[in-house]
Amino acid sequence: VNGSGAVSITSLSLSRTSVIVFSLNTIGGTVGAIPVVATITPATGSLNNGSVTVVATAGDTSIYNWLIFE
Repeated sequence: VNGSGAVSITSLSLSRTSVIVFSLNTIGGTVGAIPVVATITPATGSLNNGSVTVVATAGDTSIYNWLIFE
């Protein structure tokens, strides 16, 4: 999370039905709500990454772990 806007995560494992779980790793800035997924773009084919746009509380510069479930 960068504290100023959406962050993009890329992965070959993403599909429209992916479930993404976040957990706090290192506190930074003003911690608020746990990050949430704003958009998912599924991977297409074996060489094209999908992406997830993640948003959190403004001012939160914490480091979060994330895990994708299919």
